[in-house]
Amino acid sequence: MCRGEELICSGCRFLDILDYIEITTMSKEESASGIASYRVRITQDGLKAADILKRELV
Repeated sequence: MCRGEELICSGCRFLDILDYIEITTMSKEESASGIASYRVRITQDGLKAADILKRELV
């Protein structure tokens, strides 16, 4: 899925498994530029988890 840093990719996969983010993939065949791309969106559960972490870490 990722061409960049593997640590970031595994972190994104972990957050996706927890339903904290949604990853939308566009293959290079689907893309007008011919380059695969990924869009990451935080979910409502992800926002709630971020708020809890923010309160706990402050």
